[in-house]
Amino acid sequence: MRLLTLLSTLAMVVSLTAVAPSPANAEFFIDLYGGAAIHEDEKITVKVDGVEPGSGSHGETDFKNSGVMGARVGYYLKKYYYLGLALDGSYFNVDNKMADVDVYSASLLFMVRVPLVESARLQLYGSAGPGIFNSEYEADLGHSPRFTGADEFSDRSTEVGLDARAGLAVMLHKNFGIFGEYRFTYFEPGYQDRVMGSNITIDTTFATHHILGGVSFRF
Repeated sequence: MRLLTLLSTLAMVVSLTAVAPSPANAEFFIDLYGGAAIHEDEKITVKVDGVEPGSGSHGETDFKNSGVMGARVGYYLKKYYYLGLALDGSYFNVDNKMADVDVYSASLLFMVRVPLVESARLQLYGSAGPGIFNSEYEADLGHSPRFTGADEFSDRSTEVGLDARAGLAVMLHKNFGIFGEYRFTYFEPGYQDRVMGSNITIDTTFATHHILGGVSFRF
């Protein structure tokens, strides 16, 4: 159900392209954006030397919301003006009272847009594609009697996940505009470190809703 609304929006964008007015030319574009990253509560599963201690997990973990920033470079085709490709890079943070996770992402996005007026200055768009999510997980194990005095747990994970978006762009000039955008990212990282002679693994999922705003440069 997480993606139902977003997929419906993308389907609507595609269905409207047959009757929408078209921009005059193909376009290169550069987008810069920032906003808020709202993280869903997820289960973290911890194993020590392959065994789940106690209940086997921390259960539902309340992650704090954070900021997000990023940039996107892409190209809309001339003949099929409503289709495009983009490369996107971003940074956001996921943390709670026990752990801190820095996330860097790089995504290949398949773009669809619909100019809503003849001047093409108001554009509805959607995009989706695979993302590579590189995350660094650091956790304070001092709360656990077994690891009192231990150094932090630390590991890095690189996983392929989902990056999907929908937004509205307002072109204030043929070469400059502003936009608002909803983004959903999802990936399932796993981390491993050796602490005080024990091998610790941590597995979780990160499902994040991003509310973004930015500026767009068109060429």
